[in-house]
Amino acid sequence: MIAPTIVPDLEAALRRIREHVFPWEDARVRETMGIGTQMSKVLLIEREWRADRTTVVLVRAPIGI
Repeated sequence: MIAPTIVPDLEAALRRIREHVFPWEDARVRETMGIGTQMSKVLLIEREWRADRTTVVLVRAPIGI
């Protein structure tokens, strides 16, 4: 089974991170911690040799500390 995509390609995905996700996260961090953020980690899974080996869970709420 192929998972649905939210953007057509990698370039569009990275652009979405830079233009939409990063500004939102930066504003959130500035408000809560008083400092800006930086884009330092991007998870990219290009292919997997065994089906269903990798699961990515996206959570829409703060968790942890």
